[in-house]
Amino acid sequence: SPGFTVPPDTRPKSCPRSFKGMDFGEGSTVSIIIPYLRESWEHFEKTMRSMLHFTPDVLIQEFILVSDGNPPELTYEDQLNAMSPKVRVVKNEERMGLIKAKMKAVELAEGDVLVFMEAHCIVNRQWLEALLSR
Repeated sequence: SPGFTVPPDTRPKSCPRSFKGMDFGEGSTVSIIIPYLRESWEHFEKTMRSMLHFTPDVLIQEFILVSDGNPPELTYEDQLNAMSPKVRVVKNEERMGLIKAKMKAVELAEGDVLVFMEAHCIVNRQWLEALLSR
């Protein structure tokens, strides 16, 4: 079990089922940015597990997770860092708000492409490849 409920494959029939050999741009890597405030661990864990399960590791530069003024018990730093060596938890001691939290992550991001996500979304098959192929 991947640690989350695997969603049904809901892609339209016209969507490619394989991106093998597709050029996403030389050295294309993605920084996935997730700001969060008072998220439940259950939802956040499933979000991360689905991304790790359905995203080719070679495309991921890093996960930048911005704790926006969360109390220590809602930062989940140890649990998140244990999920992947590509996880970086950034802690804002005081709440900055969504846009400033995102912009702080943008300043730190090293990937060629920035993808903003929510901490309570389960991604599906080839979600990132479909975005990068456009």
